[in-house]
Amino acid sequence: MHKGLRNPTIPLIPGYIFDTERVGKTNFAKSHHFEYFDGVNALLPKEVDLAERRAHSRARRSPTVTAQGDIVTVPSWIAYDKQILRFDAYFKDLIHSVQGYDHVIRKVKILFYLEDASIKVVEPKVDNSGIAQGCLIGRQRIKLPDSIDFYDVTDFNIGESVVLYGRTFHIVDCDTFTRNFLRRLGIRVAEPLSMPSDPYLEIRNEVGS
Repeated sequence: MHKGLRNPTIPLIPGYIFDTERVGKTNFAKSHHFEYFDGVNALLPKEVDLAERRAHSRARRSPTVTAQGDIVTVPSWIAYDKQILRFDAYFKDLIHSVQGYDHVIRKVKILFYLEDASIKVVEPKVDNSGIAQGCLIGRQRIKLPDSIDFYDVTDFNIGESVVLYGRTFHIVDCDTFTRNFLRRLGIRVAEPLSMPSDPYLEIRNEVGS
C-alpha cells in the first residue's frame, strides 16, 4: 500500500495523495554500482558517499606524485600503475654482545608504489646469516609516527631516515628511475652514501680467511 496522507473521501488516484516519504528529500538518484571519476569508470564500494568521493577525487587531482608542469588526466592508480620507487637502506638490529659487537647492519630494499603510496620492505637473503630474511614489511600504507597522515613520496630521499613499525631505516641510495622521478618533482637528490660496515660480517670474514 502506498504510504502517504490523503482524504479517505477522495479517490486513490495520482495527484490526490501527499507522499510523506519525499518530504525533505533532496537526492532522488537511483542506486548504482559504477561511477565516473576523473575520466575513468570505477566500481563503487558498498555504502559509499558519492559527494564525499567526488570531493576527494577533485582534491587528489594534483597529487604530490605529479611532476611539475604535468597535467593529471587520470587517477594516480592508473597513471602510475606498476611504477615503483626503489631505495637502498639499512637498519641496526641490536643483539646480545658477542665478541665485542652489539648490533648487526641489515641491508634492505624499500619499495614505494606510486599508484597507491603503499610501502614494502624486503631484505635480500644472505647465505648462512642466521637471521630470518626476506619480506620484512608486506605491502601496505604506513602512517607517520604519532600522526594520522601516511608516508608520501616526499618523505623518502637519500640521507633521510624513516621509522616503520618501530624500526629506523636509513636511506643511502636509490635507482636511476627513482632519482629521475624525484628530480622531476623538484626534489634535490643527494649523491649515494656509503653503507656502514657490519661488525658481524667482518668477524665472519676474518674467521673464514
